[in-house]
Amino acid sequence: MSDPGAGEDEDGGWGAHAQRRPALDTRPLSAWWVIFAGPVVGLLFVLTDHMLRATVSLGGALLLAAVLRVALPGSGVGGIAVRGPVVDVVLLVLLGVAVPGLGVHAGSRRTLTRAEGPRTSGAGPFGNLSGGTG
Repeated sequence: MSDPGAGEDEDGGWGAHAQRRPALDTRPLSAWWVIFAGPVVGLLFVLTDHMLRATVSLGGALLLAAVLRVALPGSGVGGIAVRGPVVDVVLLVLLGVAVPGLGVHAGSRRTLTRAEGPRTSGAGPFGNLSGGTG
């Protein structure tokens, strides 16, 4: 049997024969911060009730991420690189087109329902809730 402290140097560290862990692979996040601006702007638009602008800004950020994933070298993409480059670009482009498309679709439905006007004079979307006979 060996001593509990066997293999350690006098200062408590492990000897040269022990394997060292590789350094963590830290990637620069500069491209990620550029992309992060899109959702922040989108959330500001949501707070001001501009849903179409919010979805367009989110979609634009996703398309910008796809362009940066193609244009930047492997060490410069940082947090944008999740899978292989082809998978990343295809998914980012699909989402970058789908999000604004759904926003335009939802916005057009909302506009159509507003254009119909009130069902009765002075009544809201749930009818006359005031109890009167308007």
